[in-house]
Amino acid sequence: MKKITILIIGLSVLPLTIVAQSDCSNPTQIPICPSIMLLNETNAGMGDDAPAPCNIAGEDVVYELSAPNGARQLYVSVVNATGPMTLLLEEMVCGTGLCSSTTIPAGNSNLTFNVSNFNTINTFYLWTDAPNTVTYDISFGADTGSVWINVPNTQGNLQFDSSLCVLPVFNLAKPFYQVTFNGIPQTHPMTLAPLFVPGTMCINTFFKNTTGLEGVKKFLFKFNGLGYASVVGAPTVAGNYNLGNWVNSGSGLNWNYSFQDLLGIGKGDFLGIPNTCLSYEFCFTIVPVSNDPQLTNVDVEIYGDGFGAAFSGWFSSGCCPVPFVNCLLGNLGPGSGAGASGFGFGFADPGGPLPIQLVDFSAQLINDHVDLNWTTASEINNDYFTIQRSANAIEWENLQHIDGAGNSNSPRNYNLSDMHPLEGISYYRLKQTDFNGNTSNSKILKVQKGDFANLKIYPNPAKDFLTLETGVRGLYGLFS
Repeated sequence: MKKITILIIGLSVLPLTIVAQSDCSNPTQIPICPSIMLLNETNAGMGDDAPAPCNIAGEDVVYELSAPNGARQLYVSVVNATGPMTLLLEEMVCGTGLCSSTTIPAGNSNLTFNVSNFNTINTFYLWTDAPNTVTYDISFGADTGSVWINVPNTQGNLQFDSSLCVLPVFNLAKPFYQVTFNGIPQTHPMTLAPLFVPGTMCINTFFKNTTGLEGVKKFLFKFNGLGYASVVGAPTVAGNYNLGNWVNSGSGLNWNYSFQDLLGIGKGDFLGIPNTCLSYEFCFTIVPVSNDPQLTNVDVEIYGDGFGAAFSGWFSSGCCPVPFVNCLLGNLGPGSGAGASGFGFGFADPGGPLPIQLVDFSAQLINDHVDLNWTTASEINNDYFTIQRSANAIEWENLQHIDGAGNSNSPRNYNLSDMHPLEGISYYRLKQTDFNGNTSNSKILKVQKGDFANLKIYPNPAKDFLTLETGVRGLYGLFS
């Protein structure tokens, strides 16, 4: 069996020697860095050679990878694989049976192999082992040089800008944003008129960073479904300062915009030039169904890009496989999320930035009890949470207090089970209390328990008959 292997270095395409590989005596030799890619590889006609105990029945291909300066990690990209494969990595000696392995599906996969003795080992053997004949493209790279570094913090003072960038502000206690509805500035509490008619709501938030590099990278808008029947945002919004676009990945009541900079390095919509009144406006078509301030609340979460964050650790150099462009960012890279700043506010909270960054809040009926789960990205002077329940979303009872973390910059998960939820509809919300006694409320969640919790009505629209179906055995109706 003969095959032709094509080697790609940069933009060059070079033919390699025609080989008939069968075992360790004749591997395909690959120099690591610059990155290379082999096209139309196949195990057809190869022997069943992968070393025990890692071998699986089938035909195998072995690559000899040479990293003259050693490597801490090896990176492999498999593209256009026609079937599943197991990749096996051996260090120094081919066929000893000592290997680390991983199985990948058909299609495209990026893999990272950690090297045990990166100071002494510079030759590696990678096997592709498949039970059936497969074809694939494969590319290699490595972390060939790493140094331990300490980088000082140059993030600067990214923060809300409360210097009255525009008037009127929505809330005097929070002068860092403005809300307009159909072009008319709103103040708290706002009036959305007419109800049940589509209109345009724009939320304009103001930041500043006068001493550093960090910029705004991500916005999350959470609308209350009891106040809005429909929310539609633009799929993309052009950047104001950096070249790129804000790209949406949400829908329904939750809209998430992340800034995709033109250079693809993870930078936010900020160039690092000292500035104030940095303006970020996002507009939504909405259908308002209430003017109750609690029901028309919108929670806004904002995250920085983390540029300039302090770092102590390994800085990697080397090369990445052709499709695995960010492989070296696993240890350190620009825009690392580890040091990103977080901010937030809500239309209906009492005043000032929210003392917690609530990433998620959910309520789910499971076996006649309600599981409530929530996660915070950060907490400032957070004393405790109160889980509240209501039958009408107006009058609330306290179920339980749960201590907060006080101050935290890392994600924290909380949970509680309501073992005796109300029959019918229960509403839930989180009330947060800080050490000064100030409080703020989360969005309101609705859970239904009882015979009609799983009611289905069809067809919709109905003409000659209407069917009502529930999860209760024997309860079934047909109306004409």
